[in-house]
Amino acid sequence: MPECPEAPCFVHTPGTPEFWLKEPPLDLQQVNPFSLSKGWPETALIFDAAGKVWSMVVPGASRYRKWYWLILSQFHNPLRRTGISWKPLRSYELSELLTVFRRQVSIDDDCLTQFYEPGEIYQMLDESRSFGDVLAVWHKIACGPEERAMPL
Repeated sequence: MPECPEAPCFVHTPGTPEFWLKEPPLDLQQVNPFSLSKGWPETALIFDAAGKVWSMVVPGASRYRKWYWLILSQFHNPLRRTGISWKPLRSYELSELLTVFRRQVSIDDDCLTQFYEPGEIYQMLDESRSFGDVLAVWHKIACGPEERAMPL
């Protein structure tokens, strides 16, 4: 069986606001010509629960790295599911994942901060001691507070 990350995983593309949670199945990914033409799968960093950083490998992605695909994908950019494989890059410390998460909160456009203020999220992250704690923060900020009273 080929090596793959331990699910769930956080996916981050350095230099972009992209930061999301990838859950099973880990052998499939939705892609489109635009993302492939920009080299997205290979530039994304995947932080798994076992403390490893991975890269995605999309078979046939290199054929989209031509100038005409970048232009064509502005007009026709179908999303499709494709099989992927994984390339282990290195190990990481929890502090690296927390730094990435904090940076994403600081540049967020109201996806991560729609229910909580950045300061509240930073405080939750400061209390995180494991990948499971970071995952719990993700689920809490993604789903919203359970018992906050709504103003009338």
